[in-house]
Amino acid sequence: NALMKESQEVEGELRVTLPINLSAKLITPYLPDFLEKHPGLKLKLNLKQTEPNLHNTGFDIAVSLTFPTQESLIIRSFFKTKISLYGTKRYIQKYGMPENLDNINRSHAVSYLDINDPRKSSPISFLNKNTGETVFTENNCIIALNNVTNGMILLRTGEFIMGLEEYEFFLDANDDLVPLLPEYEFTEQKYYLITPPKYKSNKVQAFCDFLDECIQRYEDDRQLRLGQSNK
Repeated sequence: NALMKESQEVEGELRVTLPINLSAKLITPYLPDFLEKHPGLKLKLNLKQTEPNLHNTGFDIAVSLTFPTQESLIIRSFFKTKISLYGTKRYIQKYGMPENLDNINRSHAVSYLDINDPRKSSPISFLNKNTGETVFTENNCIIALNNVTNGMILLRTGEFIMGLEEYEFFLDANDDLVPLLPEYEFTEQKYYLITPPKYKSNKVQAFCDFLDECIQRYEDDRQLRLGQSNK
């Protein structure tokens, strides 16, 4: 049948580079279904936050947090998400709810390292959703890191606040987390889907379709949850 024919055509080794956090939440949980559909396929997953280099590594597909600087690649916008500031109820009970950006205690804030140069901390900018004004502020947080999983551990100690991409908040049991300064959000995080400038094989196309399905699944779930919370 048609499904069996498709599975037979999608075979061989497929090398994919994915961001660690995005993959863990939105993609990896659904890999078993993808591999069951394509039993002739073997995956090599390179999980990293920095810009992937398809030319040097020979990988077939990559999702990048930054627009690639390499030339002669096929690039398209893949996913974008808002980043907002969160703290725990325990943090608020101990330190209070910040009323504005000036009230943020940087000695209890966690930020992120620069993706391309971990020697630096990423600059911080907030968008005021009410006025449309973008406010830039110095990154002098006490901790800067490059991994959300470890950031969440610090966040849940009740001693720190940090920015989270929206899917991190929606997909986990986060009843203890409280959005801070809801009128502000960080600059939107964009993701890009990258393939080399060569004929797109059936296996590459199949995985690209799978990635799109993963994002659509999240978007549908997000809209459902937003609808339920507004009732």
